[in-house]
Amino acid sequence: MIFATGYRAAVGMLGPLVQLDRCGFARRHHRVVSDEQRDLYFVGHNYGIQGGLYNIGRDARIVASRLSAR
Repeated sequence: MIFATGYRAAVGMLGPLVQLDRCGFARRHHRVVSDEQRDLYFVGHNYGIQGGLYNIGRDARIVASRLSAR
C-alpha cells in the first residue's frame, strides 16, 4: 500500500507497468482497478465535482469491498 498526497498524479515510478489516461492518472476500470495490473488499485485517482475527500472515501470503500470478496 502506498499513500500519497499531492496536487497531481505521480505514477512515474510504476514505469511501463501502467498506462496513463489523458489527465495523467493510471488507466483503470471499476473506478479503482488498474487496467494493466489486476492486483493494483488506485484510491483517489478519480476526479469530479464532489471533491477529493469524497472521491477518496468512495474509492476506499470499493477497494475494501473487492479485497474482502477475494
